Amino acid sequence: MLSLLRRLELEASASVFGAGSRLFLAGESEGGMVASRFYDAALHARLAGVLVLQWSCEYNYYVPCASDAAVCEGRCDPSTPVLAVIAQADPFFSATKRDSIAATVARARGHALSGECFEQMAAQHLEHAASVILPQDGLPQHGLTEAAPNLLRALLPEFLATPRDVSHLPTLLDAARWCRRRETASTTSASKWSCDEIGNEPLQSLGVQTPCSTWEAARFHEQYLSVGPREACAM
Repeated sequence: MLSLLRRLELEASASVFGAGSRLFLAGESEGGMVASRFYDAALHARLAGVLVLQWSCEYNYYVPCASDAAVCEGRCDPSTPVLAVIAQADPFFSATKRDSIAATVARARGHALSGECFEQMAAQHLEHAASVILPQDGLPQHGLTEAAPNLLRALLPEFLATPRDVSHLPTLLDAARWCRRRETASTTSASKWSCDEIGNEPLQSLGVQTPCSTWEAARFHEQYLSVGPREACAM
């Protein structure tokens, strides 16, 4: 169950944001878990899409029961656009990193993990949904904007602009092939992707003496690539 405080905050959002026509529910890490699992009829009726970062949409140590992992409690309209992005070696939720918290707990409980949102999207027959996994050179970094900032800066504006085309975003289908489709649900257009950072130069280590680095092993992508005309609007 989501905490009462979280639920009250989100339920109030339907009136706080007025009559705007493009409203998105987004969250990362614990906030991604909340954005993914929360449902309110009044709020979801107005949503243009849901953005879930750094959460795997599945039964793990963060949820009490398997049914609690459902996107919007399993009650939202299947046409609601959903984009979920997570690192393959996420230290909390990864299925392939054996010492991630979720993998460690799953072995003790005796159940399998996927480490991402595609299986839940397919099970709920979501019609406009994509789960994107970032290898990030195998780095066990939870944050996505450290090792893959250019990819995120390209992908997220595309989703916000055309959320119903989430499985056909230009960055996913780009001829440069930064992303590879791994699977498509048999009953809907929900899709699963693996994407590399945009740019071929190696990641840089800032070192433990650098104030910007909060983790000794953190590595960053320092090459900043323009995302086009939208860049000028943000300056």
